[in-house]
Amino acid sequence: MPRETLARPNRNLALSLTLSLLIAGAGTVFVLHPGDAVSGEIAQEPRAYGIQPQDLSLVASASDIIVEGVVRKVEPVRWTTADGKRPTDLETVIRRPDVQLRTPVLLKVEEVYQGDVKPGMLRFSMPGSRSDDLQLHSIFGIELKDGMRILAFLSRAPQDAGAWAKISPLYPQLFFVVDEDTLHGPERSISWNELLDQLSIGE
Repeated sequence: MPRETLARPNRNLALSLTLSLLIAGAGTVFVLHPGDAVSGEIAQEPRAYGIQPQDLSLVASASDIIVEGVVRKVEPVRWTTADGKRPTDLETVIRRPDVQLRTPVLLKVEEVYQGDVKPGMLRFSMPGSRSDDLQLHSIFGIELKDGMRILAFLSRAPQDAGAWAKISPLYPQLFFVVDEDTLHGPERSISWNELLDQLSIGE
Protein backbone atom coordinates (compact mmCIF):
# COMPACT_ATOMS: atom_id res chain seq x y z
CA MET A 1 0.00 0.00 0.00
CA PRO A 2 1.31 3.48 -0.72
CA ARG A 3 2.84 5.35 2.19
CA GLU A 4 3.03 9.08 2.70
CA THR A 5 6.29 11.02 2.84
CA LEU A 6 8.07 10.90 6.18
CA ALA A 7 8.73 14.25 7.83
CA ARG A 8 12.04 14.35 9.68
CA PRO A 9 11.29 15.06 13.36
CA ASN A 10 12.69 18.30 14.72
CA ARG A 11 15.30 16.97 17.17
CA ASN A 12 18.42 18.41 18.71
CA LEU A 13 21.23 17.96 16.15
CA ALA A 14 23.88 17.22 18.75
CA LEU A 15 21.75 14.45 20.23
CA SER A 16 21.13 12.97 16.80
CA LEU A 17 24.83 12.93 15.92
CA THR A 18 25.74 11.38 19.25
CA LEU A 19 23.15 8.64 18.88
CA SER A 20 24.27 7.98 15.33
CA LEU A 21 27.92 7.60 16.31
CA LEU A 22 27.08 5.41 19.28
CA ILE A 23 24.98 3.08 17.18
CA ALA A 24 27.68 2.95 14.54
CA GLY A 25 30.06 1.83 17.26
CA ALA A 26 27.72 -0.94 18.40
CA GLY A 27 29.03 -3.20 15.69
CA THR A 28 32.54 -3.09 17.09
CA VAL A 29 31.90 -4.18 20.67
CA PHE A 30 32.28 -7.87 21.44
CA VAL A 31 32.10 -10.18 24.43
CA LEU A 32 34.12 -13.37 24.47
CA HIS A 33 32.30 -16.34 25.95
CA PRO A 34 34.19 -18.59 28.41
CA GLY A 35 36.11 -21.37 26.71
CA ASP A 36 36.49 -19.58 23.38
CA ALA A 37 39.85 -19.89 21.64
CA VAL A 38 39.94 -19.59 17.87
CA SER A 39 36.33 -20.63 17.46
CA GLY A 40 33.07 -20.05 19.26
CA GLU A 41 30.54 -17.27 19.60
CA ILE A 42 30.90 -13.55 20.11
CA ALA A 43 27.96 -11.37 21.09
CA GLN A 44 27.73 -7.76 20.01
CA GLU A 45 26.45 -5.38 22.63
CA PRO A 46 24.64 -2.17 21.70
CA ARG A 47 26.18 0.91 23.29
CA ALA A 48 23.34 3.36 22.65
CA TYR A 49 19.65 3.36 23.57
CA GLY A 50 17.68 0.12 23.15
CA ILE A 51 17.74 -1.21 19.63
CA GLN A 52 13.99 -0.63 19.30
CA PRO A 53 13.04 2.33 21.48
CA GLN A 54 9.44 3.17 22.23
CA ASP A 55 9.91 6.53 20.49
CA LEU A 56 10.97 5.75 16.93
CA SER A 57 11.36 9.44 16.11
CA LEU A 58 14.74 9.18 17.88
CA VAL A 59 15.82 6.57 15.34
CA ALA A 60 14.46 8.64 12.47
CA SER A 61 16.38 11.73 13.57
CA ALA A 62 19.60 9.68 13.75
CA SER A 63 19.00 8.24 10.26
CA ASP A 64 19.99 9.80 6.95
CA ILE A 65 17.72 7.55 4.91
CA ILE A 66 14.44 5.73 5.55
CA VAL A 67 13.36 3.40 2.77
CA GLU A 68 11.07 0.46 2.09
CA GLY A 69 12.09 -2.24 -0.32
CA VAL A 70 12.79 -5.88 -1.02
CA VAL A 71 16.03 -7.65 -0.15
CA ARG A 72 17.42 -8.78 -3.48
CA LYS A 73 20.51 -10.49 -2.12
CA VAL A 74 22.16 -11.12 1.22
CA GLU A 75 25.73 -11.16 -0.02
CA PRO A 76 28.59 -13.32 1.30
CA VAL A 77 30.05 -12.08 4.57
CA ARG A 78 33.26 -10.09 4.47
CA TRP A 79 36.06 -9.59 6.96
CA THR A 80 37.53 -6.11 7.09
CA THR A 81 41.08 -7.39 7.50
CA ALA A 82 43.73 -6.26 5.02
CA ASP A 83 43.60 -9.57 3.15
CA GLY A 84 39.87 -10.09 3.61
CA LYS A 85 40.47 -13.28 5.59
CA ARG A 86 39.28 -14.25 9.04
CA PRO A 87 41.75 -13.37 11.84
CA THR A 88 43.63 -16.31 13.28
CA ASP A 89 42.63 -15.42 16.85
CA LEU A 90 39.61 -13.87 18.52
CA GLU A 91 41.76 -11.41 20.46
CA THR A 92 42.20 -9.50 17.21
CA VAL A 93 38.44 -9.24 16.78
CA ILE A 94 37.91 -8.15 20.36
CA ARG A 95 40.70 -5.58 20.64
CA ARG A 96 40.67 -4.07 17.16
CA PRO A 97 37.44 -2.27 16.26
CA ASP A 98 38.63 -2.00 12.65
CA VAL A 99 38.44 -5.80 12.30
CA GLN A 100 34.82 -6.75 11.78
CA LEU A 101 32.69 -9.37 10.11
CA ARG A 102 30.11 -7.59 7.96
CA THR A 103 27.10 -8.83 6.03
CA PRO A 104 26.40 -6.76 2.88
CA VAL A 105 22.76 -6.54 1.83
CA LEU A 106 21.53 -5.49 -1.61
CA LEU A 107 18.15 -3.80 -1.31
CA LYS A 108 15.76 -2.86 -4.12
CA VAL A 109 14.29 0.42 -2.86
CA GLU A 110 10.66 0.94 -3.81
CA GLU A 111 9.64 3.77 -1.48
CA VAL A 112 11.79 6.59 -0.10
CA TYR A 113 10.44 8.23 3.05
CA GLN A 114 13.49 10.24 4.07
CA GLY A 115 16.81 11.12 2.47
CA ASP A 116 18.35 11.97 -0.88
CA VAL A 117 18.13 8.58 -2.56
CA LYS A 118 15.89 7.43 -5.39
CA PRO A 119 14.10 4.13 -5.92
CA GLY A 120 16.55 1.55 -7.21
CA MET A 121 19.33 -0.60 -5.83
CA LEU A 122 21.38 0.30 -2.79
CA ARG A 123 23.76 -1.66 -0.58
CA PHE A 124 24.21 -1.45 3.15
CA SER A 125 26.20 -3.62 5.51
CA MET A 126 25.47 -4.80 9.00
CA PRO A 127 27.76 -6.27 11.66
CA GLY A 128 27.68 -9.95 12.49
CA SER A 129 27.00 -13.28 10.79
CA ARG A 130 28.80 -16.62 10.61
CA SER A 131 32.26 -17.32 9.29
CA ASP A 132 33.38 -20.94 9.40
CA ASP A 133 32.89 -22.01 13.03
CA LEU A 134 32.72 -18.46 14.37
CA GLN A 135 29.35 -16.84 15.07
CA LEU A 136 29.11 -13.09 15.63
CA HIS A 137 25.65 -12.16 16.79
CA SER A 138 23.94 -9.13 15.28
CA ILE A 139 22.31 -6.77 17.74
CA PHE A 140 19.27 -6.66 15.46
CA GLY A 141 18.29 -10.25 16.15
CA ILE A 142 16.66 -10.66 12.73
CA GLU A 143 18.22 -12.72 9.98
CA LEU A 144 17.60 -11.04 6.66
CA LYS A 145 16.85 -13.30 3.69
CA ASP A 146 16.42 -12.79 -0.02
CA GLY A 147 12.89 -11.68 -0.87
CA MET A 148 12.09 -10.09 2.48
CA ARG A 149 10.33 -6.73 2.41
CA ILE A 150 11.84 -4.39 4.97
CA LEU A 151 11.61 -0.84 6.22
CA ALA A 152 15.18 0.29 6.86
CA PHE A 153 16.48 3.24 8.86
CA LEU A 154 19.97 3.82 7.44
CA SER A 155 22.83 6.17 8.30
CA ARG A 156 26.02 7.10 6.51
CA ALA A 157 29.33 6.20 8.11
CA PRO A 158 31.53 9.00 9.45
CA GLN A 159 34.67 9.73 7.45
CA ASP A 160 36.92 7.94 9.93
CA ALA A 161 34.76 4.82 10.08
CA GLY A 162 37.46 2.55 8.71
CA ALA A 163 37.52 -0.48 6.47
CA TRP A 164 33.92 -1.59 7.02
CA ALA A 165 32.63 1.58 5.37
CA LYS A 166 34.39 0.59 2.13
CA ILE A 167 31.93 -2.29 1.79
CA SER A 168 29.17 0.31 1.92
CA PRO A 169 29.01 3.65 3.73
CA LEU A 170 25.42 2.84 4.72
CA TYR A 171 24.59 0.92 7.89
CA PRO A 172 21.26 0.27 9.65
CA GLN A 173 20.12 2.03 12.77
CA LEU A 174 17.10 -0.27 12.78
CA PHE A 175 14.96 -2.24 10.35
CA PHE A 176 11.55 -3.88 10.35
CA VAL A 177 10.29 -6.81 8.32
CA VAL A 178 7.12 -5.63 6.55
CA ASP A 179 4.13 -7.98 6.66
CA GLU A 180 1.24 -6.08 5.09
CA ASP A 181 0.20 -3.58 7.80
CA THR A 182 2.46 -5.05 10.49
CA LEU A 183 6.13 -4.23 11.01
CA HIS A 184 8.14 -6.91 12.80
CA GLY A 185 11.05 -5.39 14.73
CA PRO A 186 13.92 -6.91 16.71
CA GLU A 187 12.02 -6.63 19.99
CA ARG A 188 8.34 -6.36 19.08
CA SER A 189 5.91 -5.83 16.22
CA ILE A 190 4.11 -2.56 15.59
CA SER A 191 1.47 -1.42 13.13
CA TRP A 192 2.05 1.00 10.27
CA ASN A 193 -0.40 3.38 11.96
CA GLU A 194 1.71 3.40 15.12
CA LEU A 195 4.79 4.23 13.06
CA LEU A 196 2.97 6.96 11.15
CA ASP A 197 1.73 8.53 14.37
CA GLN A 198 5.18 8.56 15.97
CA LEU A 199 6.93 10.06 12.96
CA SER A 200 4.27 12.68 12.15
CA ILE A 201 4.02 11.46 8.58
CA GLY A 202 2.26 13.75 6.18
CA GLU A 203 2.40 16.83 8.41
